Amino acid sequence: MKNTHYFFLLVAFVCCLRPALAQPCYKEMRSDGLKYMNAKNYGLASNTFWAAMLTCADKPDDNDLSDLLQKCQAKWVHDLEASVQQQKEAYQAAENARQAAETAKQSEAAARQEAENNARKAREQGIRAESLRMALVSDMVRQKGRTSDAMRLAYLALQMAGTNASPPMMRAFSDAVRDSFVVPFYNSPDQIAHIEPLAGGAAGFLLKKKGGGYLIVQPAQKDRQMQVTEINAGNTTVVASPQGDRFVGWGAGPSARIFDAAGTEMAALNGHAEPIRAAAFSPDGRLVVTGSRDNTARIWANTGKSLAVLEGHSGNVQWVSFSPDGTAVLTRASDGTARIWSVQGALVGVLQADGAYLLDLRMAPDGKRFAALFSDGQARLYAADGKVVAALNPTGQTVKDACFAAANPRLAVRLGNKTVRLCTPDGDPLAACEHPTNVVGMTLRPDGNELLTWADDHVLRLWDGRGQLLRELRGHRAGVTNAAFSPDGKFILSTSKDGTAKLWDTDGSIWTDWASGPNPLARFAPDGGEFMTNVNGGRSVARMPLPALVYQQIDRTSVLAATSTKALLEEFRVQFADALEKK
Repeated sequence: MKNTHYFFLLVAFVCCLRPALAQPCYKEMRSDGLKYMNAKNYGLASNTFWAAMLTCADKPDDNDLSDLLQKCQAKWVHDLEASVQQQKEAYQAAENARQAAETAKQSEAAARQEAENNARKAREQGIRAESLRMALVSDMVRQKGRTSDAMRLAYLALQMAGTNASPPMMRAFSDAVRDSFVVPFYNSPDQIAHIEPLAGGAAGFLLKKKGGGYLIVQPAQKDRQMQVTEINAGNTTVVASPQGDRFVGWGAGPSARIFDAAGTEMAALNGHAEPIRAAAFSPDGRLVVTGSRDNTARIWANTGKSLAVLEGHSGNVQWVSFSPDGTAVLTRASDGTARIWSVQGALVGVLQADGAYLLDLRMAPDGKRFAALFSDGQARLYAADGKVVAALNPTGQTVKDACFAAANPRLAVRLGNKTVRLCTPDGDPLAACEHPTNVVGMTLRPDGNELLTWADDHVLRLWDGRGQLLRELRGHRAGVTNAAFSPDGKFILSTSKDGTAKLWDTDGSIWTDWASGPNPLARFAPDGGEFMTNVNGGRSVARMPLPALVYQQIDRTSVLAATSTKALLEEFRVQFADALEKK
């Protein structure tokens, strides 16, 4: 992707199925849109008509939402054209005044400075209005199928605006990128239930189908066609190695198989007495740990050689994992405890609470802390040797969830239904984030400096490290199902029961969104340069480059010198075009 010149590619965007909202919304949203349009709040009106087109399942087949959207944009463009003309006339008048002052050889420096300031201000306001008009025109031509022209116009609008670029301009460019680059690389007769990029996306993707079954998909490259490997149906669960070149799969029996991306079996893991319940690779991919209903876990070389048997649990081993440095193994069982082991098989520590069942376990990115959640509502922070570091609910509040930042051991703990507490790596409270309604999910920015939460009011909220609410991200029409930061923490992907996925920046602006289907999926690639999503009612998988990255890679000099650029500037009578040359 990084070696591809994005700007001049043009690919048809695949139409997505309409999501179904729980309640009718067509008449209400159409009425709201008309009110906003009549009040000349064109941005809000456009968003309302677009949201109704995208999400209202009760709209009639002969609805006029598309016409209203274009009418709204046309009115907006008309008003902006008038504003541009007014500012241009003001600029010319000020320029004439300045020239007159110079001709008359006026000596008053203040008068001359005022004329220059007025001219500069009028020009700046005119450029700002014209760049916004260009972005709106870009969106209008995109809806007519002129995707390449739309991207070019939106790019020029951003270039003209410079530091004054507004959210509508960024969205116009992002929507053009979406329509150009969201290309389904795999189409399935079944809905896709899970998307996992392998080795940063270079090796392909592991897909899980809603009806069961796994696929390894390697997209087409210059030297190969797309390759799709369907995993043996007996493997009801498949886990990929961190390198994306090996997989471990298991089903209802006591054995597991290790195979490569072509589906070729590399090793068999035989030794458990009862069915396997969980498995995981070590960070370097050389070891595998399995957990079984026989109450044991086993450590294997990826060649299939048994290295150690972990005995001590009195219940089925339901979850296993290696520590991030690969020196320890964690197991959690139906006996209500978790255990820490060395990779040689020695027991290091036991995580348990008297009279309570261990429900879940969270691991810090450095592997030095574990947050354990128990059935009685208490939660504890443990060290790597199994010793208790701190109680995460010293006041007795029920802990519902916990998470660590991906690159920082800072911790977030959900207390009760409406409070999320930020904690140090040692469990000391830093701040509390209070919500007006029940919290559904949360995640920390990779560096741990910001918290993102989503609640049952359909709103995502961004908080700083002191627990101060930075902004609310509003736009989904039903419950948010998931959200995640990009690896660099600058963007957010969210999915919702309204059938849509949205890309936001951390200022709360929507860069683009799309309808995915009843179970929308969206994931950033590990390198952050692109993201994956399902489209076509959830039956196709597509990848899209991050619009900001596309923008950075465009050759500005080539674009301005292109004949097609000059033709567009003339076609849409772009004013202040000289501002582009002076950037």
